[in-house]
Amino acid sequence: MDRKMRIENTLEQSYSPVELVVNDFSHQHAGGSESHIEVYIVAEAFNDLSIVKKHRMIYSTLQTELKSGLHALKLQVFGTDEKSEGMSEAPRCKGG
Repeated sequence: MDRKMRIENTLEQSYSPVELVVNDFSHQHAGGSESHIEVYIVAEAFNDLSIVKKHRMIYSTLQTELKSGLHALKLQVFGTDEKSEGMSEAPRCKGG
């Protein structure tokens, strides 16, 4: 199973999201595959939490991946009580 699928499965099991999109954008960067991942997630578990708390929850959930080669994690985390306009594009990198 690749990193993208592992992250999808982990987030599904942990948060039962109503929306989840996980993309690998490692091809835009030097230094290996499956190292840059973006996550767009909407789940009730994130209702009434600050952005910092939401990000901490995701980072905690994905510790195994972060310790095994995941270099960059772009997060868009929303509670079901928030208005989201969908996933924004991943930042373009100049080779780093």
